[in-house]
Amino acid sequence: GDALYHPLSNGERIDRAANRPTRFADGDINAHAFIRVERQTLRKLPVSRDILFTIRIHLDPLAVLARHPDKVALAASFADQLNALDQAQLDYKGLTADRDRLVSYLAGMAMVA
Repeated sequence: GDALYHPLSNGERIDRAANRPTRFADGDINAHAFIRVERQTLRKLPVSRDILFTIRIHLDPLAVLARHPDKVALAASFADQLNALDQAQLDYKGLTADRDRLVSYLAGMAMVA
């Protein structure tokens, strides 16, 4: 189906002001946010010559980013990517109500040297 695989979305709440789902109703982004990365590959199988398509999904808590040696550059890049999402993309990813808080959090992390 076209639904985004989002195993941690059971904790969603409704942001009453925006009437949209939010994962950070208690304001603790670090406790609820996670990084989702997909690695997609195409491989030609040697015998059959068929094409195999795979998707590997990695989910890590946002706290992992805070410990990463390149956290400043990565946080800035994530903030830029979030700012570039249009409304349909935000809705699909479940970030409509939370983008600004995430961007602010990541921008603060990007300023730490």
